[in-house]
Amino acid sequence: MGRREPQIPQYTLIEVTITPITWIVAPHLSEEQLMRYAERGWIDVELAKHLDRAFPRDYRGQPIIFKHWLESPIVRACVKLGYEKRIGRNWEIIDDKGFPINYVVIPEKPLVYRRAVLTERSTMEVFEYIDSTYTLKFLAKVPTANAKKWCEAINYSGRIGLLSRTKKGFGKYKVELKIKS
Repeated sequence: MGRREPQIPQYTLIEVTITPITWIVAPHLSEEQLMRYAERGWIDVELAKHLDRAFPRDYRGQPIIFKHWLESPIVRACVKLGYEKRIGRNWEIIDDKGFPINYVVIPEKPLVYRRAVLTERSTMEVFEYIDSTYTLKFLAKVPTANAKKWCEAINYSGRIGLLSRTKKGFGKYKVELKIKS
């Protein structure tokens, strides 16, 4: 009988912790969506009438950030680092049972900011955001062959930024990684 070669795991599980350095500003949501959240008691009715930007909610009403929103700066980081774009796209966010969920839960209620918009007709912009007092944790399932490059790319992606207004300095974050398997 021949000797069996040791099996190399196809995927590496990486515990990712993201801490915002600058505000991560929520994307635009429709007024209809915000009112549906208010009907379910996930946000205040009065706030829903005025919010311009808010984080989407999961089935329990918790605010979330989708994987593809994280994927965008990771892919841009891959390009800057000279890696293939697929390294930034070929991964999943999984739950504690190993099932792909592909979103990150924001553990607490986001903060709300009101800002005057000075134009011919002065208005207020109201939006949700998270700052450095928040910590986002998730488990990433990355192909073992690309794990090192993916880790470098997600670290670099924090300098690029996430979601709205990155060109104005918003959305920057720090990444901590811990290999689980």
